[in-house]
Amino acid sequence: MTLPDVGGRPLDVGLAVRGRRPALLRLQAEVCAPGRLDPDDLLHRNRALALARFAQTRAGVVWIQADVPAATVDAVTLDAALGLLASAAEAARVAAGDGSRT
Repeated sequence: MTLPDVGGRPLDVGLAVRGRRPALLRLQAEVCAPGRLDPDDLLHRNRALALARFAQTRAGVVWIQADVPAATVDAVTLDAALGLLASAAEAARVAAGDGSRT
């Protein structure tokens, strides 16, 4: 699913059900290219977030992800999770000055 304008560019959010007991709906999206955000800043941001968290690949690409128990997902829960993901991604992109395509 693509959110059209998150911090100046689209946010492509992947959705997948993972695991069995409990099954989790994972939402994840690439936030910015390597070197745009300091890892210490990501740790600080993670401490302030509920549900969502930032992760970094070995190559340094920053992602945001959230896991929600699949059994609890309805339209309201999915909308709230997407809103949290988009809000955190937008704040990070603004801080990174990353409105360009990676």
